[in-house]
Amino acid sequence: MFRVGLTKPSCAADNQVWLERRRALSDCGDEAKQKENMNKTLRKVAIGLAMVALVSTAQATLTVNYTVGANSLNLTPSADTATFVNYSDYSGTLILASGVAQQSLLNTVNFSIGDSGQLTGTFFNNAPRDLTVNGFGPQTISQPVQDDVTTGPDVISILDGSTTTYYLPEGTLQVTPLAADPFTGNFVGATGTADVYGTFLFTAVPEPTTIIAGALLLLPLGASTLRILRKNRVA
Repeated sequence: MFRVGLTKPSCAADNQVWLERRRALSDCGDEAKQKENMNKTLRKVAIGLAMVALVSTAQATLTVNYTVGANSLNLTPSADTATFVNYSDYSGTLILASGVAQQSLLNTVNFSIGDSGQLTGTFFNNAPRDLTVNGFGPQTISQPVQDDVTTGPDVISILDGSTTTYYLPEGTLQVTPLAADPFTGNFVGATGTADVYGTFLFTAVPEPTTIIAGALLLLPLGASTLRILRKNRVA
């Protein structure tokens, strides 16, 4: 069995060469350890910055002041006496946490059942309303309304609407109108009400101060990396 390594020589000249080779191997080992330690430090700092950004984003909140406009729909235009759906306007305030959906009132709806005569079938109409959020907008929120007309009482159904997105300085806000309970009129002229809610979802963006702080933390690491690269190039 043979061992590979440095064997201490017997003469003084060879001894000097042996010492220099040993010192060179030691320097290489030190540089390798420095690089390994630097990589570990970089990984720790990157993980720390990611955690800080996540915590900062998760703790972000947004106060929403919103206004939803009114609208009125004639659901059966060919009927003797039309069936109407009237949306009243509404203004509200809520506080949203980033990533947590919350429901809030959009409109109160008033129904009025008409006389469809010989008309039967299923009729659809759209109920667009203007939505303003924190002074931004208005944008149009869209929500279909279904009217099932038979020889008996009409059945009015307010369906799920499409999502409207606002790009605010604090992040994005998505508002989605939700379906309401169906309303059935028992006679011509029957009236009723229902509340239409919407889902509000806020997604925060990292604050500029967090990004700047992360960049400042990386500056010393970048400087040390440049020093090591220059040292290796000179060697």
